[in-house]
Amino acid sequence: MLASGLTEAAYLALVLRLDSKAQGPVWPRRRIVFFTSGLLVVAGALTGPLSTYASLFLSVHMGQHMLLQMVAPPLLLLGAPITLLLRSDPPWVRRQAVLSVLRSRTMKVVTHPVTTFAAFAGSLVLTHLSPFYEATLTNEPVHVLEHILFLGTGLLFWLQVVDADPLPHRQGAPARLLYLFLAMPVMALVGSVLAESSAPLYHYYASLPPPWGPQALTDQHRAGAMMWEFGIFVIAPVMGRTLMRWLEREERDQSRYELSANLRQQQRTR
Repeated sequence: MLASGLTEAAYLALVLRLDSKAQGPVWPRRRIVFFTSGLLVVAGALTGPLSTYASLFLSVHMGQHMLLQMVAPPLLLLGAPITLLLRSDPPWVRRQAVLSVLRSRTMKVVTHPVTTFAAFAGSLVLTHLSPFYEATLTNEPVHVLEHILFLGTGLLFWLQVVDADPLPHRQGAPARLLYLFLAMPVMALVGSVLAESSAPLYHYYASLPPPWGPQALTDQHRAGAMMWEFGIFVIAPVMGRTLMRWLEREERDQSRYELSANLRQQQRTR
């Protein structure tokens, strides 16, 4: 919660600096709403009832993961924090240093679509279908690492979808649609393993005292279905929006081409 508050304060300080330089509101207020909403999602996932009941129900724990990886990241990225940092140009961070990082070879590798997709898919498979997940339930530092992993890989994944900040790699609409489409079977695969298993996969939940332990398998099936549903109800609408924007852009390009062709034809006939 403290980290979210400090991040929000830093973001608003940059907004105030940018607005003061222009002597009036410059930064779009919708960006502030997006970024603040993303931080609230992170705080809500890691504190309060979700944090309390995650130790009793796998489905609640899965809800935390989905919020950290599928909901908070696109909201944070829609806040365009890197663009804000570059435009506000605060004295404590050199603009040229930020640009150097963005243009570095390391950043090009880290933000490449293959890297970001592999990080996203790998985090889902390796954490849920390996002993790592069991370790997160009994070891608090590992649990914290898990949450950082989901938020980090979520940010990397959605970098290729949200066009708010400058990136070394930017996919076209067809590649972006394929990128999003391929994420759904990965989530469905992991979700189906959880939902169709005939026995609890995690000893921790199964060993809890009644009434939680005896219903561990049912709750695991619920958690698997939740992952599958998030893959559909979050990614599918984004794919639809991406497709619509692509078609609109193609239509505008076609209209400009036809107008240019008509003008050239008129000039030749004069």
